[in-house]
Amino acid sequence: MTNIQIKDSLTISNILKCAQMLQENLTVEPEELNVNLQKVEDCDTSGVQLIISLQKSAIRSNKKISFDDVPDAVTAAFQSVGIDDMANYLTTEL
Repeated sequence: MTNIQIKDSLTISNILKCAQMLQENLTVEPEELNVNLQKVEDCDTSGVQLIISLQKSAIRSNKKISFDDVPDAVTAAFQSVGIDDMANYLTTEL
């Protein structure tokens, strides 16, 4: 399993950097990727899109991805797009 901690905000201003790093880690050999979001202080709809996109990529690649220690900023961003129950987006099952 590969463990990654996101230390930047998941906003439009730096989403490309985060997306590239996470996508690269998703395509390497380990079958599981764990992403810790504890230090994310800000998240907008681009962060929501990234999380959902990574989850869908993992499913297509038969890999497992999970997001841990989800802060209020990420929860609020999901709620702002009408997703109140994030549980289905924070993990994949093989």
